[in-house]
Amino acid sequence: MLGSLFSLSIGTLRTQEWKVGIFIFFLTAILSGSVIWHLDGMRVNEIKHHIKDISTENAFRLHKDIDQIMALSYTIASTVQEDGSSKDFEFIAKKIIAHYPLISEIALVPDGIIKHVVPLEGNEKAVGFNLLTQLSHIDFEV
Repeated sequence: MLGSLFSLSIGTLRTQEWKVGIFIFFLTAILSGSVIWHLDGMRVNEIKHHIKDISTENAFRLHKDIDQIMALSYTIASTVQEDGSSKDFEFIAKKIIAHYPLISEIALVPDGIIKHVVPLEGNEKAVGFNLLTQLSHIDFEV
């Protein structure tokens, strides 16, 4: 009788040990999962902030470039007289191209027809081209 009681308490003790072990295993798994989830969330937020910084910087640069080009458009527009003739266009256009690396050429296009291009070298075919009617014939180079 004492032997069966002793074996019964050992069996109960082993069952409790298993229950405690399983409980500790699941508790550890839940804590590990929570830590991993938190660290992954931090990594994702860091990537989002990095992407936001890059997009903000690119938007600023784009805005700056557009402002410069618009300011230059007003400068070029000031060389055009009311009758459509241009005064000092080539001189001003050459200075602008030399000073702004984003601009490779400047053209005067009254009524959609290219009248003047600076620099003329390499753009001779463009003079007289009608952008409004012949736009599908342009070979764009990248």
